[in-house]
Amino acid sequence: MALKQIKLYQLFLPNCGRRTISIGCCKSGGSKQKRYKMFRQRTDAVEIAKEYFDLNYVKHIKEQWPSVRCAMQSRKKYCAILNNFTDTDAYENELVNSGAYNFIAKLHRNATQHIQEIESKVTEITDKLSNMNDADDSMLSEVDTLTEKLSEHQKLQKVCYGVRAYLYEKGDITEFDNPHKVKKLSVLPSFLLDAGSVLPILSLDPQPGDHILDMCSAPGGKLNIIMQAIGDSGRIVANDVDSKRLTRIKNVYKEYIPKQFSVEEFIKFVQFDGREWTEIETNAYDKVLVDVPCTNDRHSLYTSDRDADNIFSNLRKRERAQLPHVQCELLKNAILACRPNGIVVYSTCTASPLQNQFVVQYAVQELLEQHNITCQVEDTRSLVGLLHDEFQFLTSTNLGELVIPKLDANFGPMYFCKLRRLPD
Repeated sequence: MALKQIKLYQLFLPNCGRRTISIGCCKSGGSKQKRYKMFRQRTDAVEIAKEYFDLNYVKHIKEQWPSVRCAMQSRKKYCAILNNFTDTDAYENELVNSGAYNFIAKLHRNATQHIQEIESKVTEITDKLSNMNDADDSMLSEVDTLTEKLSEHQKLQKVCYGVRAYLYEKGDITEFDNPHKVKKLSVLPSFLLDAGSVLPILSLDPQPGDHILDMCSAPGGKLNIIMQAIGDSGRIVANDVDSKRLTRIKNVYKEYIPKQFSVEEFIKFVQFDGREWTEIETNAYDKVLVDVPCTNDRHSLYTSDRDADNIFSNLRKRERAQLPHVQCELLKNAILACRPNGIVVYSTCTASPLQNQFVVQYAVQELLEQHNITCQVEDTRSLVGLLHDEFQFLTSTNLGELVIPKLDANFGPMYFCKLRRLPD
């Protein structure tokens, strides 16, 4: 294990920021030239982050990197998630009148349209086959492929059916006003977050009655979407290792859930290190979301009052080096906490392959070797195909999906990968 950690450290902490300057000096009366080297180490966390991204992200984002970098340093777009625990009809009408639309409802409509097209194609091929004396293998294979796609779109037709997520079209930079509390109930009608954060939840597809673990719950945006999806008909365990962040989540939900709803009946808040979750329980949940701590790329490009708030601060160099190892341990424990045939969604807000695909591959391999547990990466291309009007995806990602920021659709970065734990 020590060797693996050394490799991670070397990969994640390149010698970025160090500049070498050569100075030539000639002493009078002599021809020998002396050369001196001066090293300047960047100390500002934002500058270190910029240089790290420029050195590494161009390798896989390639020619798109300049525009992605520009978007990451610009004001990002948000979406508004409506609160299903209160009356939001008037507020929803205001959003519609302002030009916003529910992109999840649009996804459902697009899925329905694709279902009709696939069914028509299957009928056409079936009719041709019925008029043939000998079955055509290629046509039979096409029917099987179309039937599989039909099943995927039928699920997407109902994914997160109760969630209402409003945003403005690509290129529209209209901003949402901060919502005001509903007077009678003293709760907010909506909350704002990066629309990319909705996609891991669409992939998880929480349904009423599900038993769900949110392993790294703070700051709580994705947890709130899960609650909007299942209401009070399921069970949620919201965990975070930090007591202050967990307290903040509890306080936030007082702003969204009316007092007549007893939160304790359907959600349990837990403070525990997710890397040791197997000490509490295993094989316990239908679905697990593990939104791991990461370099938080967009945040890393903004200067804060305290340099230590940025993961690229020199004070947090060791913590940054350990991120992939921590992420891997969290993902392994999330899979072990999930029941066989259950779903685990791994997500980050970084474009780093080392924290995304690498972690998924590493965790899945270690579970197979150490516990003989097999995981299958679920195909999410159908979901992505229905969302190209809203988001920009990196097409070269070979495992999972990555939303990359663009100025006309300034969401993300957001990576997510859907895993199914296969029966033992």
